Amino acid sequence: MASLSGIAVPEGTDEITESKEEKFDAIERGKKLFAEQRYWEAHEALECAWRKSEGDEKEILHAIILISAALVHSQKDENEVCFSILTRALEKLEGKTGSYHGIETEELYERVERAVSKKNVEKLSLGK
Repeated sequence: MASLSGIAVPEGTDEITESKEEKFDAIERGKKLFAEQRYWEAHEALECAWRKSEGDEKEILHAIILISAALVHSQKDENEVCFSILTRALEKLEGKTGSYHGIETEELYERVERAVSKKNVEKLSLGK
């Protein structure tokens, strides 16, 4: 970012520095970016938290990262890639229950499954 400041001030971007960000903050920022349809940045923020996670938490975060990556491909009209990645996210979410940082994992699984079966990501979100 600093190298670009001599040319212009980048708008609508966040610099991601994983070493300075706590896991909870990275997750919350990732959710906010996802809601703003800034999927690549959400992916990057969530990856910071994923690296600091284990077990089911790591799998749930990986699924959300995959969903974010899939939606980046959707934004680029690369639908075949998008749905392939969403299928991988379903595998990570399968059998996960409960709430993770306000994200109901079973509902997320159902939304992703519906998106894949209908080949439509328009209403895909992390929450209601």
